[in-house]
Amino acid sequence: MSCGTIVVPLDIQSSPEFTAKVIETTDCKLVIGTSLTASALQDLGVDLVFLEDLPRLLEDRVVPPECHVQPHDTAEIVFTSGATGGPKGVVLTHRNIFSNVEAGATFIPGKPSWRLLSLLPLSHILEQVAGLLIPLRGGATVVYPSSRQPGVIARVLREERITCMVTVPQVLVILMNSIEREVRRLGKEAEWARAHHIAPRLPMFFRRQLFRSALRGLGSQPEFFFCGGSFLDPKLAKKWENLGVKVVQGYGATETSACVSSNSLRRRKLDSVGRVLPGQQVRIASDGEILVKGANVFGGYWRNSEATNRVMEDGWYKTGDVGYFDEDEFLHFKGRKKNLIVLADGRNVYPEDIEPILNKELDQEANEEAIVIGRDTGQGSTEVHAVLQVRDSSTAEQAIRRANSQLAEYQRIRGFTLWHEDDFPRTHTLRVQRHLVEEYLARDSQKQAPVTVGPRPSTVEVSDTRRILSEVCGIPAVKLNDDSRIGDDLGLDSLGRVELLSAIEAELGLYIDEQEVESETAVADLEQLVLQYSGIAPSANVRQWPLALPSRLIRRGMHSLCLFPILRALARPVITGRENLEGLTGPMLFAANHTSHLDSLTVFYSLPSRLRSRLAVAAADDYFFHNRFLAWMTSLLVNGFPFAREGNIRTSLERCGKLLDQGWSILLYPEGTRSLTGKMAPFKSGVGLLSVELGVPSVPIRLLGLERILPKGRTIPRRGSTVQVRIGRPLAFPPGTSHIEATRAIEKAVKSL
Repeated sequence: MSCGTIVVPLDIQSSPEFTAKVIETTDCKLVIGTSLTASALQDLGVDLVFLEDLPRLLEDRVVPPECHVQPHDTAEIVFTSGATGGPKGVVLTHRNIFSNVEAGATFIPGKPSWRLLSLLPLSHILEQVAGLLIPLRGGATVVYPSSRQPGVIARVLREERITCMVTVPQVLVILMNSIEREVRRLGKEAEWARAHHIAPRLPMFFRRQLFRSALRGLGSQPEFFFCGGSFLDPKLAKKWENLGVKVVQGYGATETSACVSSNSLRRRKLDSVGRVLPGQQVRIASDGEILVKGANVFGGYWRNSEATNRVMEDGWYKTGDVGYFDEDEFLHFKGRKKNLIVLADGRNVYPEDIEPILNKELDQEANEEAIVIGRDTGQGSTEVHAVLQVRDSSTAEQAIRRANSQLAEYQRIRGFTLWHEDDFPRTHTLRVQRHLVEEYLARDSQKQAPVTVGPRPSTVEVSDTRRILSEVCGIPAVKLNDDSRIGDDLGLDSLGRVELLSAIEAELGLYIDEQEVESETAVADLEQLVLQYSGIAPSANVRQWPLALPSRLIRRGMHSLCLFPILRALARPVITGRENLEGLTGPMLFAANHTSHLDSLTVFYSLPSRLRSRLAVAAADDYFFHNRFLAWMTSLLVNGFPFAREGNIRTSLERCGKLLDQGWSILLYPEGTRSLTGKMAPFKSGVGLLSVELGVPSVPIRLLGLERILPKGRTIPRRGSTVQVRIGRPLAFPPGTSHIEATRAIEKAVKSL
């Protein structure tokens, strides 16, 4: 943007068809993607660069070319899936964005002490302005987590001492559900209710003390959440305020460069979207519609004057939302005037995009018809709901399933209601009067309950997985069939799946990566994942006590006074290649072959003291950490930390990353187990992944002769002859190197010593 380039941000979940339409519409010259989206981006006919390659590509291009950006120049075009199926691009200028950043900072100024957790995608203008630009303007730190699962979020909140978040209401629902689930598990519902009764009478500081055990799981640091994108239930906001965490709600749209109004940290009303930001004008039209004018308001849609004219009138942007001002000039949001459906995660769904696809699946000759509306789930969120006028009710669900297969996941219909009148209520131009349909359904909900697009009843015994799934999706467990898909059949969107995995983690103690559970995942597949992940530790936390100064001093004394003399009594270590370590200070990876339980001690003995004092050993968690005493001894004597040899090694790799970030070098045994004969086994690819992705050098080490002193299967060592420790030259791999290629290079270097 500083170069004058027009940026077009897209959600990572955008379909290839939508992406292709945007590229065609904007005459795009370059696509920046990731390896995760490579298959969807390869055939678009545009130059493609991967984010993973940028460090290498930009090594010699750190200074942008000189240019003169003007306030009215286009900065970015933010696209939504527009009505009638065509992408609709909101053109935002540098002036639009800058004015909103400056205005927003008067209500919530960033501070250097703030540490903000970013959860919304940066394709969302709210996240750009409130979650990136305003914090950076005030010198705050922005932290990006690797996952949106509550377990991961809670860990990041603790480790990074997060003080604030910009989020949508559904994330606050998920986090609160996670806390209340733990309250129920501990049987403390009465104490929880009593504390909520007392809290409103206390200052914020004392509320935090009252709920300190609940906040401990969130790191005890969060001061406030800025919430926008969709409706926030005041009752939910009140719960968080009771905990001593302020909830600041705002209102805006992409067309207004994010924010129109906002509450502030000093003054807020939980049922309001706040006061109008400086530099803007807001008025309420005769029909209650919210109209906005100001430097932040966009100039029009990209190459779509017809759509622009529909929403602009004499410089006023017609939001399509209905609201009012109270006596204190706080703006209150009442609902949407137009058909737009706003989901819990802030994404927009246009009924006009879905209805043609659904109606095509109905019997046109029988005059069957359907409309799509947003239905309140009763949990502070909205879902896509269909109302069908059909001749044979048994065909309704099949038609919806066929339509869903042609829609993006977030557009899919989650439930339906049958319309039993002769026709929908219509205007004189034969347009369906949606508000009358919605009023009728609300009035008639007791007579006809909405139907969830779901599976047929199952006779399978209810497992813990199905019980949890039933609680999260609100469908009786007996209706969960093996082939029920958690997206289309059970109605769980991306945030719903996050809540499901959070519940599994909380109740079963299992961490399942959210990337392994998709909309198409069946119930049976989920149960298989739970079995597969059983016994895998969910936490990637690094034990801090072995790294502390007292432990390091004890370790140094034990090595010098006891362990090293024992090693010299058992063998005569001959060390070669120490000159290859000159000038190296760490952090780095030491990759060694594995023949004996004396290997780690021998490597410590062989390294210079400056490297030895900052070395941690990746030790097999299923061997050294299966009982408390052995785990304690391993941690104290060789600074060992648990590393999974099989299954989900993500948490183990995260531990390595955290240690390297803290300046510790790591000793890895890439074979995964000791060799019986001293002959090397193939290296596992984790060592290559760490070396490439973390950009640290890998030092190959070859150990010879230790298998004769304490071989695998023997518990008492025997005196041996000379032991050789050969240290090779450090290997460095440029970004983008294949993990397999790096692993093979390290393995070859160790073998050659």
